[in-house]
Amino acid sequence: MEEDIFSLSVYKKQSEFVKWASSLEVDVASDIMDVLTDIPWLGDLVKLGRVGKGFLDLQFVKKMGLFLQQSEVIADEKKEEFLSSLDPKDRKRMYEYLVHLLYTAEEDRKAIIMGMVYRDRIMNNIDNDMFLRLCSAINKVYISDVDKLGNYVNVNYTSDYIANNLYSAGLLQLTRSENVDGTLIIGGNFIINEVGRELLRILKENKG
Repeated sequence: MEEDIFSLSVYKKQSEFVKWASSLEVDVASDIMDVLTDIPWLGDLVKLGRVGKGFLDLQFVKKMGLFLQQSEVIADEKKEEFLSSLDPKDRKRMYEYLVHLLYTAEEDRKAIIMGMVYRDRIMNNIDNDMFLRLCSAINKVYISDVDKLGNYVNVNYTSDYIANNLYSAGLLQLTRSENVDGTLIIGGNFIINEVGRELLRILKENKG
């Protein structure tokens, strides 16, 4: 099996280690980088200097742990079945894209939600394209605004910073609305799109 971040979601020993590492404080975590070299794929990043002892690098390790935690409830056999079904080119594209998003995500909650999306992909509730679109949207959005997605299930004429942020992240779309006299209604006319609906569903399924 090719070694990448998806492999870590199958190998329990490595997955559990990353979760443990992600719970450490940054000043303590800097002492474990040598141990990380023993983990397939992640060790290669350390040896190549792509992951070091800097704050952002250690935050990346933490976010990776939070991401992996979300799929722990799925049997390894199911995850292996999913990984074996992926075209090698698709898998490489997905993991490179995901690693970039996790590295640049500024909040831990984004890694957690991306992990929920990954779990949904393993269960074949979404396809590869939707997986990447959702992760991309999560990375772009101001994360607390996703809690307002439910306000846009029906057309919402409020145009404020929350609506604009969700729209810019690719979770809302504009709809044309008219008054009874046929004139165009002035306002945001925002409504949730397909990507937003999938994210809202995933958030609701994982609430609490």
